[in-house]
Amino acid sequence: MFERAQAWCIHAGSGHWPDADMLPVGAILQDYGKDCRTKFTHEEQITMLTLWCIMRSPLMIGGDMVYNDEFTLNLLTNSSVLEMLSQSRSAHPLFRREIGGNEIILWHAYRRDGGAYIAVFNAGESQAELTFSLEEINIDTEYVSFTELWTGERSDNAKALSCSVAPHGAAVFFAD
Repeated sequence: MFERAQAWCIHAGSGHWPDADMLPVGAILQDYGKDCRTKFTHEEQITMLTLWCIMRSPLMIGGDMVYNDEFTLNLLTNSSVLEMLSQSRSAHPLFRREIGGNEIILWHAYRRDGGAYIAVFNAGESQAELTFSLEEINIDTEYVSFTELWTGERSDNAKALSCSVAPHGAAVFFAD
């Protein structure tokens, strides 16, 4: 979906959004046994929801919500990530490159009332320990505070964005 999202981002705007299709999360199979879950890992599901929300795709859930487990319910109701869905503007990829043997994809979006969102995706097969200067992530100040939206962890007066991202995972930050 990263290639499609990149192609579509220039067409997104008020009243029209890219439709990245349904989110195959939770109980998506017709057999309601214990193995009726999506085959995507938790990290891959976080990646999907992060990309869909930063690019403002409509969220259509492909699973049977009656059978949501705690992880899926928390994934779909994270108020900070859902706020990014409604507040982000002009989302676009900053880069896609290999760092430390992993393919890292960075997206940036402005927040409607100030600040910015930075999504860091690890498309690689190993844990990624990453540090980006503020200039690299398109932030034009000397210091900034970051809040990671999935965990709520905050770092104040940062001169760089540092994070650890699991294989196939994502982290997403609000910079203010």
